[in-house]
Amino acid sequence: MKATVQHDVETTREARAGGPALVPAGGLRPHTGTATLASVPVASRIALRNVDHLALNTTDMRKTIDFYCGVLEMRLAMAFRTSASLEKSRVAGAPPFPNIRHYMFEMGDGGMLAFFEYPPDTPRGNRDVDGTMQHVAFYADRGSLHRLVKRLDEHGVWHTPPLYVGWRLYSVYFYDPNGIRLEVTADLEHDDCPRDESLLQSLEEVRAELRTLYPDAAELERVMEYVVALDRPVPGAGPYE
Repeated sequence: MKATVQHDVETTREARAGGPALVPAGGLRPHTGTATLASVPVASRIALRNVDHLALNTTDMRKTIDFYCGVLEMRLAMAFRTSASLEKSRVAGAPPFPNIRHYMFEMGDGGMLAFFEYPPDTPRGNRDVDGTMQHVAFYADRGSLHRLVKRLDEHGVWHTPPLYVGWRLYSVYFYDPNGIRLEVTADLEHDDCPRDESLLQSLEEVRAELRTLYPDAAELERVMEYVVALDRPVPGAGPYE
C-alpha cells in the first residue's frame, strides 16, 4: 500500500506542477486518539524505522518557508499550531510557549523536518553548544513502542506515557544521558497506516493557517504552490487537542 500511495502522490504532484499537490484521501483511515498499549503486543526486539522528524527552532517562519521550499524545493507538508495549554511543556519538555506555529517539511523517503516558531526576541543558540536541537523523533511500529516503554522502565529511564499528538502520532518522550530530548512515535491504531500521507491536512486547513502568516492574498497563493495536502479532510482527532 505504501508504494501505491507514494506513486499516487508523485503522479499528483507532477500533474499539478506550479500549484499545491493534492493527495487522494479516500484510502486513509481516521484516528481516534484513544488507543493504549494494553491492546498492543510487545515486539521481540525494538526496531526503529529511521528518523521520523527533526524538530528545530526558528524565530521567522516566513524566511524558513522561503528557504526550505523556495531554495531546497521541499514540500510544506503540515502547518498548524501547538496547544494553548502548556501542560505538554510541563510534562514532556515541549516548547514553553502556547499556540506557536509548528510546520513540517518533507525531506524525502518518509522523513520530515519540523520547525517551531519561537518569539522574535528569543536568543540565537550556538550550534557548537551541546544539546541545542529541540528534539529528535524516531518512527517505530506499535509493538516496538511497547517494548521501548518496558526497556526504559527496566533501565530506570524517566519517560512520558504514550501521548496522542494528533493524526497517527502516539509519542513517548524521554531524555538521553546528554540531556537531549528524544521521541519515539508509532501508530497504535493500525499496523499498515501510510506513514507520510496519514500526516497530511486538507488544502483548506493548510490555507486557513497560512492565512495568519500571509494576510496578502497574492503572497498567500504564491506560498500555496509549495503545499502538499489531502483533497478533503479525514475524520478523526486533530492536532494538540
